Amino acid sequence: MIVYNKENLLIKWVNGENMKKDSLKVKLFRIFVITLAIPIILFGAFMSYNTLTMLRENTRDLMKINMKQKKDNIRLVLESYEDLLYQAYTDDEMVVWMDKLNAEKDIPVTTGQIRRYFQGLLNAKDYIRAITVISKSGKVITYDQLTPATYESSWIGNFSRTGEEIYEEVKTSNQMHFFATEYARKFAGEDYYLFHLAHRIIDYKNLDEEKGVIIISLDEKLLNDVLQMEEDELSYTFLVNEEYQIISALEKEMIGQRLVSETDDPEKRTEIYKEYLSDYVGYHPFYMSFEQYHDEGYGWDVVSVVDQSSFIREIAKKIGLIILVAVVLFLMDSILIVKLSNELAVSVQHVINKMQETEKGDLSVRIPIEEKMPLEIEKIAGQFNGTIERLGLAIERQKIAEIRAMEAQINPHFLYNTLDTINWMAIEKEEYDINNAINSLAHILRYAISDFGETVLMRDEINWLKQYAFLQQYRFKNKFVYRIDAEEDVLDYRIHKLLFQPFVENAIIHGFEKKQQQYLLEVTVRAQDNGVKIIICDNGKGMEPEIVEQINNGSRIGSREKEHIGIDNAIGRLHMYCKAQEKIYIRSEIDKGTKIEIWFPIHQESG
Repeated sequence: MIVYNKENLLIKWVNGENMKKDSLKVKLFRIFVITLAIPIILFGAFMSYNTLTMLRENTRDLMKINMKQKKDNIRLVLESYEDLLYQAYTDDEMVVWMDKLNAEKDIPVTTGQIRRYFQGLLNAKDYIRAITVISKSGKVITYDQLTPATYESSWIGNFSRTGEEIYEEVKTSNQMHFFATEYARKFAGEDYYLFHLAHRIIDYKNLDEEKGVIIISLDEKLLNDVLQMEEDELSYTFLVNEEYQIISALEKEMIGQRLVSETDDPEKRTEIYKEYLSDYVGYHPFYMSFEQYHDEGYGWDVVSVVDQSSFIREIAKKIGLIILVAVVLFLMDSILIVKLSNELAVSVQHVINKMQETEKGDLSVRIPIEEKMPLEIEKIAGQFNGTIERLGLAIERQKIAEIRAMEAQINPHFLYNTLDTINWMAIEKEEYDINNAINSLAHILRYAISDFGETVLMRDEINWLKQYAFLQQYRFKNKFVYRIDAEEDVLDYRIHKLLFQPFVENAIIHGFEKKQQQYLLEVTVRAQDNGVKIIICDNGKGMEPEIVEQINNGSRIGSREKEHIGIDNAIGRLHMYCKAQEKIYIRSEIDKGTKIEIWFPIHQESG
């Protein structure tokens, strides 16, 4: 069947139900896909999933073993430093020294003895950066490797707690205290982060008596080395204490960050750790193999992640090779099927393609008749070509008739001759106002008669519009003023004659019909977006909202609104001249005025 639409020419052949049927080529191809392509795709998907699952499980098992080893190593190493601290806080000499400090006796001598004692302890094991004692009386004595003068503390001044706060927390407890890693200072061009083990000094002769507190400050590199935190693009490990603060990590700016608010839910902690690693380290969650191990003794979490993206990509390459082989086989079989069905299917598809081109409005399309074309398809092609030929001629005749009907309202030849006679009569009687009016009208009629249906320069159209506005101004006894402003660049453009005069006429005749204040008409013409934009503004009575909505929605007004028939004809002409590429938008308020914006593509006059 054939469907004709004024907005766009659509040619549809064959019944709508038949268009839903599949071609022979499609049916053969579908059978091939179901029997070969789909099984290959499913097999590839299964192989990918199975390989990825095995990789994740094996990686997770290895990580669990590795995490347990790291946890045991941390406990073993820290216990050795706890033993060293135990020797110090139970040493009888340390008790005597504390008594002297608290009694403020022989302080210089006692201070020297304690520092020599600390020097020996500090050199006993690696990673000890400072040993500090705080007496009950508040005296602080230290031996510190990170200061030029070893008697000054490198970390107490920068620590989050004061010496008094540390003393108050440790003095009455018989437990080992662990203070989280914090930045100590820069020494010899290197930043140092220290964590601390502390215990109160015990006098076994009087267990409840306060003596003082001793603190061993250890380099965070100790934890780093035990956890084997090396610069590796494939893995990342860090240590979180019982207060959910990072106490050891390869990136030092991570140290001290609190990741989790206090919670006993291990799954919640795990999700927060994963999110943190994804944001900070940049590992994609899909490629991330994550594991954490909780140490009940210290309350720490050892968190580790492995980036499996490289492994997964290698697997994907191997699977891709399998798929490539399958695709090659698929293409070879497809070519064979296409070749077998080509004689019929190609001819049918060729006809369909031409019909689809015609559907878009191109009536110049014809189906070439070929010798290899089957007889039935050849008959369809011949009938299609004949029908399109007749339809094109009919539509062309209709276009010409519509354009002439809209452009030619009356034949002005006899009026021009008559007006010329009246003009000379007005001159003889010195009626120069009538003379000017008749000259303007004659110019308007002469312009309408010449080059009927052809394009004109924009400058000629603007000059004619000024004559028209002057004549209307005379008719309405100067009830309105007008301004016409056109950019110099658009004056050499060619447009169809009298293209936007109906919009101006509508503003004057219908917009200025009431007697009130001085009316204003403004016409602006400028180049825009490879076309020309015309803006027509007035402060008249405005247009009805229903009419504005119809025009803005692209609906034709037709004969329903006699008052705006001129605008309707102008829109129809624009639509045909511009092949539906024009844009028209109207804003109007009753008793306030109307603004009409018109855009259409245009070509500049070549010199």
